[in-house]
Amino acid sequence: MALSEATLRQIVQTTRTELGAGATAEAVEAVVRRVVAEIEAGEPGASLGGPADGDAPGSPVRPTVPSERALVTAFGRNGSGIMAALSGTLSRYEVDVLDVQQRLMQGFFTLIMLIDLSRSGADVGAVRDALQATGERLGIRVLLQHEDLFRAMHRI
Repeated sequence: MALSEATLRQIVQTTRTELGAGATAEAVEAVVRRVVAEIEAGEPGASLGGPADGDAPGSPVRPTVPSERALVTAFGRNGSGIMAALSGTLSRYEVDVLDVQQRLMQGFFTLIMLIDLSRSGADVGAVRDALQATGERLGIRVLLQHEDLFRAMHRI
């Protein structure tokens, strides 16, 4: 789901209020996930409480058209077949890879992929679990975040 700037500001304010200055990345992600789930369920008022700063009083929160893109990040000791294994896992779920950036730095492998799940019948969670299992088998760490969650977390 693509979120408006006003909705993102409301999520930021909710996160700041609930977690305070010492929030961990995991805690921020949990709050953002909860608020996005409420928006997707059509209940944005449950956590957001009202309009964001700069919105007209009484402005409703209206989610926009959903996005089906996600970001995959992977890192760990370099080894043979990492890219092939990750691509194979995505292929099994009919996920389209839109962009890839990978680097080898002093024996460490790093990767960022932008993927499109719109043609896949699987949800983000199933693809995330499969990628993490592939990563465990290869001895690397693999993370997948829905694009909108990633964008929201990096605006906080």
